[in-house]
Amino acid sequence: MSIEKGHQEGETVLLRRLLTQRFGPLPDGVEQRLHAATVQDLERWADRVLDAQHLDEVFRTPAPATPEAPVPPPGSRGA
Repeated sequence: MSIEKGHQEGETVLLRRLLTQRFGPLPDGVEQRLHAATVQDLERWADRVLDAQHLDEVFRTPAPATPEAPVPPPGSRGA
C-alpha cells in the first residue's frame, strides 16, 4: 500500500466516524461517495463537518462566485 493510499484510507475512516457521530447512520450513497473520494474531497468535507447542521451541507457544491459589481455592457465606458 502506498503512503498516499494509506493517507486516503485514514481520512476516510476519520470522516466516516465524524459524520456518524454527528448525523447518525450514513446512507449508502454517502458511503459510496466516501469510498470514491479523493484526499482533497475528504479534507474539504471534513472541514465542513463542524459547521454543518445537516448531512447534505457537508457534501454541497459551492455556488459559483458572483462579481461584486455589475459588468458594463460591451461598448460602454463604465463609471
